[in-house]
Amino acid sequence: MYGFLKWVEGLGAWTVNTFNVNAFIDSLQYMGKGMAVILIVTVVLILCVYLLNVATKEKN
Repeated sequence: MYGFLKWVEGLGAWTVNTFNVNAFIDSLQYMGKGMAVILIVTVVLILCVYLLNVATKEKN
């Protein structure tokens, strides 16, 4: 793990020696799809909770 890190005196922090921009750009589509799925699942869960509340609401 330490082979990928180097200490930068000017920053006073550890930084990664290399950053593969092409790999990052290529992975954006998968990150976007993952975020879309998380959003869809969240919306479905909220909708289910709302519908269960409406269906089980006590009527006066």
